[in-house]
Amino acid sequence: MIYNDPTGKGKVAVIIEVKRTSAKTEMMTETEPNAKALHELVLYYLRERLDNNNHEIKHLIATNCYEWFIFDERWFNENIFTTELQKAYKDRVLLKHNTDEFYKYNAKPHLESLENDIKFCKFDIRDYAKANDKKLKELYQILSPEHLLKQEIANDANKLNEPFYRELLYLMGIEERKAADSNKKIIDRVIENNRQVGSLIENTINKLKVNDCLAKIQNLETFGDTEDEQLYSVALELCITWLNRILFLKLLEAQLVRYHSGDKSYKFLSYDKISDYDELSELFFEVLAKPISERDKEVKDKFGNIPYLNSSLFVASPLEDITFRISEIKDRLKINYFANTILVNDNGKPIKGEVNTLKHLLAFLDAYNFGSDEEKEENSLQKHEKLIYIWIMLFR
Repeated sequence: MIYNDPTGKGKVAVIIEVKRTSAKTEMMTETEPNAKALHELVLYYLRERLDNNNHEIKHLIATNCYEWFIFDERWFNENIFTTELQKAYKDRVLLKHNTDEFYKYNAKPHLESLENDIKFCKFDIRDYAKANDKKLKELYQILSPEHLLKQEIANDANKLNEPFYRELLYLMGIEERKAADSNKKIIDRVIENNRQVGSLIENTINKLKVNDCLAKIQNLETFGDTEDEQLYSVALELCITWLNRILFLKLLEAQLVRYHSGDKSYKFLSYDKISDYDELSELFFEVLAKPISERDKEVKDKFGNIPYLNSSLFVASPLEDITFRISEIKDRLKINYFANTILVNDNGKPIKGEVNTLKHLLAFLDAYNFGSDEEKEENSLQKHEKLIYIWIMLFR
């Protein structure tokens, strides 16, 4: 085991099952992962979770010292920590069944029944005997504490920009908090007393209710068990789609300005040009989704500098076709400025009070420099972070 702290007195972070090189029938392989080594990891994982109430596991490893199979704990949480296997483990302890019975009658058939693939990272250390520095660096990184213990990487270009992340969640109407039944962090709808009708999620949920959209969705159970869960999940998927487009457009806008030597006339994603959700929808589907020659004259006059993007990102999603596009949510709704907003007044203090939600969103994004490659430039988003933020809400 590897512990979360150097004293070895804390919680286990990495569980390792080591096999002799001669124990070939017990060791898992890429084509046959359902072997005793994996069955043992299943048992150890359940023991840590159920007996030791350990919610700090990060990875699980099966190895014969040559071949290494590394599992992210999230896969085990989703596929192994099931009601069925929890009961089987408790019965084994209660009835004093031996471990081989658990492997044979519980772990093995459960793994065979999984609809999802058994996901792992695999390497053979013998392949690195004559490796160059670049290959050895990859091996070092995957076995480093930063990866195995999921520790923060100092000066990492991909490190989350915390202020950006928090304010973006706030504008959406969601928050990061600890799960009620564990120490894990989850992203969920803001608690009821703190919800604002102007946030993107609440505005969208209200429209879903008014239009009775849930009745139009097939396989609705995939969005949750209750109506509230379904409304939130559908609204979240819509908001993710819209924000992905907006964030992509901020990158495009920055590159257009940069390519044209800082010419601000190429800025198009600001409140003076996009003052409501109708105009934002127009930008998505009547500008970026259409070749310039096919655009209406009025659209050309307003957005003449924006190129055509032949991208599925600007084609209505299947869920939008069933429910609605961003143009249908209410424009007039407001939201309080984020308490620690990057937007400041003339005295350099964070702005307070109510503001139109779209205005807040566009001004917030405009306060960051999406076009800078200079890591030390104030409010710049580092080169690799730019892509992270496009997909930041896809962590579910």
